[in-house]
Amino acid sequence: MLVMDGAVAPQLADLIEDAVTRLGEGLAILDTIDRAELFSELPSGGDAAERHQSGVSLLAILRRELTALRTELDSSHQAHDLIRRLGVAE
Repeated sequence: MLVMDGAVAPQLADLIEDAVTRLGEGLAILDTIDRAELFSELPSGGDAAERHQSGVSLLAILRRELTALRTELDSSHQAHDLIRRLGVAE
């Protein structure tokens, strides 16, 4: 940790690791929604069915984006860790 103005500032690697963990938790919530089949039944009625399908689509987009972001951050964390181990200054 870096010390700035008497306060401890988190290192970049720590921030990235925390973000990857939080993204994983968000994806776990989406997995729980899928496993519980919370959106498995299409409601009757045109408007309700359309809203349901929109919700399912938005959750799929959210999953895709969170997965991509987690992958990118995890790769960044691994690269940062490699640079640190090689002794290259930040």
